[in-house]
Amino acid sequence: MAPSTTIIIFMALLKNGSKVFVDTSAWISLTVAQDNSHAECKEIFQLIKRYQCPLTTADAVLSETLTRLRYDSGFHTAARFYKTMETAIQSGHLNLCWSTQEVFRNAWKIMEKFQDHTLSFVDCLSAVHANDHKIEFIFTLDNDFTILGFTVLKHK
Repeated sequence: MAPSTTIIIFMALLKNGSKVFVDTSAWISLTVAQDNSHAECKEIFQLIKRYQCPLTTADAVLSETLTRLRYDSGFHTAARFYKTMETAIQSGHLNLCWSTQEVFRNAWKIMEKFQDHTLSFVDCLSAVHANDHKIEFIFTLDNDFTILGFTVLKHK
């Protein structure tokens, strides 16, 4: 099967070792096989793995993801995701950023600065973590992060 146009574009953007921050929407789509974006997100994730891109996410993203999975797909799906994240973190395949008081303050500053946009507070927290870790690419299904100056890896 030939790669999609989106994947060809990502192949041009990503370099070996490019850092990628994973947002809630991507985690959900990767976890829920019935999700409309599952196949495309899986394809993007395989490319990220092929380029050995270090993955980062935040505690707030995992909290949001676990909550959505619990409500929308049930406890067992959320539990499976939790175990997968624990394994990835413990094995060093996923860097988990914890939000401190300073991160909260900086996220609020972003929210204030972009108050004309409907950014979620979790997206603002994620942006602070991505900036702090010098991450350029965000794996997400929405465009909120482009407003903040990041390159978004998404299928549409």
